[in-house]
Amino acid sequence: MIYLHILGHGATKSAISDSKGHLFERLIRDLFEHLKMSVTQLNKSENGKEIDIDGVTTVGNVKFFAECKAQNDTLDATDIQKFGFKFVTKRKRDRDVKGFLFTLSRLNPKAQEIWDHDLVGEYPNHVMCYGHDDIVKLLLEHHGLTGADSIRELAETTYQRSCGDTQLLCVGTENHAPQLFWAQLLMSSDGTEPSAVVFYSALGKLVKEQEIIDRLLKLKPDLNAAKLSCLNSCTLPPKIDDISPSRSVVRVRMSSGWFDFRFPAAPDFFVGRSSQLTDIAQFTKTVREDQTSIRGFLVSGKSGIGKSSLALKARQMLQKEQIIFLPIDSRLCDDVSFLYDAVNELIFELGQVPDLSRAMVYPH
Repeated sequence: MIYLHILGHGATKSAISDSKGHLFERLIRDLFEHLKMSVTQLNKSENGKEIDIDGVTTVGNVKFFAECKAQNDTLDATDIQKFGFKFVTKRKRDRDVKGFLFTLSRLNPKAQEIWDHDLVGEYPNHVMCYGHDDIVKLLLEHHGLTGADSIRELAETTYQRSCGDTQLLCVGTENHAPQLFWAQLLMSSDGTEPSAVVFYSALGKLVKEQEIIDRLLKLKPDLNAAKLSCLNSCTLPPKIDDISPSRSVVRVRMSSGWFDFRFPAAPDFFVGRSSQLTDIAQFTKTVREDQTSIRGFLVSGKSGIGKSSLALKARQMLQKEQIIFLPIDSRLCDDVSFLYDAVNELIFELGQVPDLSRAMVYPH
């Protein structure tokens, strides 16, 4: 399944919605151009009614118009009646006119009934509705995109992980032109949930420009969640898996929200303790610069005070410096074999780094 997301931007929900709508209209305009159908106007006002797209076919010189709905809510009867009124009004002037409805959301039952009976039933071959899956199919066939199967195969081969959802992201450029990117989710090693995301261009090239990566993560916040690692800007392993391959080692789990008190706070919900983070950063700096022979430090405190949350935040901070930091839960430590398992866990983590995994030799 491929999911198409139109990523609008703005300071308010209304501004984001307007941006999303206009971007979707431009995407459909470009699609018409690929189909050899000339768009003459966008957002045209006609007798008090707004027409998203007006145009004429290259072959046959047949006039057409299109309505573009990028909203998340299902279309209701009123939406279809408005479309029908615009179509009938245009048909009075030109009986050959065609009407297209492009929608990313479904029609509710009443809306579907009106569409089937009052529009398609009365004007067959003159009105056409393209839903989410139809639009994705048209984009793949006529927009010169690398196929989703190729994206998935590339991600699986590169990162040695099974793939989750494949998303097609549409963002606006500086001149408001639509630009498409692939976002491929990768599953954790135990296959229970997505743990990483990687972005590719429409042609299947790995996105390396940090500005583009940051923009995609900003416009699609769920891909910037604490539980996901973006592999475009990180050469370190994906997010630490909740299920350990070792017998006794359990990695520290993190919360999924501000009010999720089951687990330590995830880095996105971490506050304060800047002095402790500074101390950790300074310690690792002295180690890397060989200014100390010390190779460990102790974080102590009462249960629930935030030791594990600090460790998770430190991992995120150190990851940016390409330092692998592995927070594990030591409460299951009952004998010396735990130390062996902890080292084995670290080797497993190192093996997830692409450049290291190719050079590592694993004992049998």
